[in-house]
Amino acid sequence: MGRKRDRPDETPQTRLSDGRIARVAPSEITSGFEVDVDGTPQSHVDLADPTHLHFEYVARMGAVIDQLPDGPLTAVHLGAGGLTIPRYIAAARPGSRQQVIELEQLLVDLVREHLPLPRGASIRMRIGDAREGLGRLPSALRGAVDLLVSDVYSGA
Repeated sequence: MGRKRDRPDETPQTRLSDGRIARVAPSEITSGFEVDVDGTPQSHVDLADPTHLHFEYVARMGAVIDQLPDGPLTAVHLGAGGLTIPRYIAAARPGSRQQVIELEQLLVDLVREHLPLPRGASIRMRIGDAREGLGRLPSALRGAVDLLVSDVYSGA
């Protein structure tokens, strides 16, 4: 049985550039949180256990990441959402360097305020279009990453 939200009117939210509403709310199923956009769950984050990958497609990404050689990774993420996969890599592969490109500054601000990143995680944020952002990555990253994650959200 899901947990009842006592005060849903106090759920942290923001209006994105296209008018949709992004929210961060406690999960009704697990101990984590969900980021949803206009009511469609987009990310699940468990701050106590960032290796818990609740959504099936995200768990599949984690399974692929786990097949890479041991040790820190250099990763680029197209799309941020709740930063679930960057958090997973930071926990499972300490010392990893990560760049995230996200279109929506207000989404990043909402997530970072209400679902803070772990201390010491080397996760750098860039705001802008993913395709354009790839062209502006530091030269040391161009063609030299271990992992490129494309998880750009475009609606239900």
